[in-house]
Amino acid sequence: MKSIFAHAMLAALVASASAYGQTEAKTKPVGYETITLNANQFNVIGLRLQGASVAGGALDTIGTTSVTDNEGNFASTLSASKTYILEITSGTLSGLTVEATWTSGNVLNTPDNLSQAGITAGTTYNLRPALTLEEIFGTTNSVLTKGLTSVSADVVWIPNGVGGYNQYYLSNASTWKNANGNALAPNIPIVYTDGVFVQKRGSGAVLTLSGEVKTGGSTVPLVNGFNLVSTVYPAGATLQNLGLEDDVQKGLTSVNADIIWVPDGTGNYKQYFLNNSNVWKYADNTVAPADVALTSGILIQRKGASKVFTFTSPSAYGSL
Repeated sequence: MKSIFAHAMLAALVASASAYGQTEAKTKPVGYETITLNANQFNVIGLRLQGASVAGGALDTIGTTSVTDNEGNFASTLSASKTYILEITSGTLSGLTVEATWTSGNVLNTPDNLSQAGITAGTTYNLRPALTLEEIFGTTNSVLTKGLTSVSADVVWIPNGVGGYNQYYLSNASTWKNANGNALAPNIPIVYTDGVFVQKRGSGAVLTLSGEVKTGGSTVPLVNGFNLVSTVYPAGATLQNLGLEDDVQKGLTSVNADIIWVPDGTGNYKQYFLNNSNVWKYADNTVAPADVALTSGILIQRKGASKVFTFTSPSAYGSL
């Protein structure tokens, strides 16, 4: 299971997440989104719609590898075979998300030390299932091309949190397998802040996603190098309103600045950076348009040290 943020980034997370403290509403707007998967391309996509909430409340005990909600009726709603996304919804760390699992009782297991991160008793949370490859792309009826091995099948590349990728494909037997070694790989979760590559070897297709719309801010951990991320918000997210200017490394030119790579639909990317005068520019130093729409998934080339970025929702989402 991939930890959403590295332990070494906890201090950065506290500083970043304190930029907002809003609590999300319990009733979420829902919708659907269609994403084109072009043939013979590495398609960058993000999951901008989420699974429905299955639990929520206030945390009573925060340990090094678990949290406890004394009033949580987890046995009636959670499964030991699922991966969940625990989102903090109050305090200075509101918007923080980590993976969680459940085994028994009122305890959620977390790979990250939330006590060290600064989570305290009384902090409220929301819990939702992380969608799996089966739930996103299907099995028997899928938008992906199947194959005897990954050589002939479409391949989904999922970030592993340390700059690399885990690769999966749908076999001719309608089972998900690991592209490296061919072992069965059922119920692989994808966290909604992650982007993924869909390497489309077969014909083009349209992927339809449905779920809840997130209306509040999100924390997204980035490492030095290329980071594949979701833009989280299914409508209205732009280069100028996602909150990137608060976190990116600026530069006189693109040589030293972080670069935002936005797919152009042809297999190529448009590249943007924020200069020292807070002006968004193309990588060639010409001024970018005032409102650059962001696709569901983008690449952020981080030039500096690992850092947690805070994505902000478009202003219209506050009324949803």
